[in-house]
Amino acid sequence: MIPLGMIICDTVIQDIKTKKKSLIGIFSQINAVRAPIQHPKMVVFLVLTEGNGRYDCELRCVRDDDHAAVMTAKGRIDFKNPQQVLELAFDLNGPVFPDFGHYRFEFFAEGEPVISRKFRVIRVQMPRQKQKEEES
Repeated sequence: MIPLGMIICDTVIQDIKTKKKSLIGIFSQINAVRAPIQHPKMVVFLVLTEGNGRYDCELRCVRDDDHAAVMTAKGRIDFKNPQQVLELAFDLNGPVFPDFGHYRFEFFAEGEPVISRKFRVIRVQMPRQKQKEEES
């Protein structure tokens, strides 16, 4: 199996007529004021080819510093032939990241690593106006 890409975005839209997909809001970092961080929604979009048959798969999100799993999703994919290109969209609703730092999404097939993608969760200052509102 050969990975062609892994992209993190807000949503994936599929055109009804053409079946083409549009990735909306591509990002590689999340900005937050405090931890833990609950992101409202994100999609991990994967494109794979040259597989043959069925594979048990797993998508993991891990912290880079200690490799602790933050979330996992398991499933099965099926290639009809090696020329097939599979597009997978993992919808993650409300994922929680325990702290600021570097993370990585990792995709495995039959327990073997296929592709990974880094991203960061960054601490930012709350705008002064909003900070004053919260203090009131």
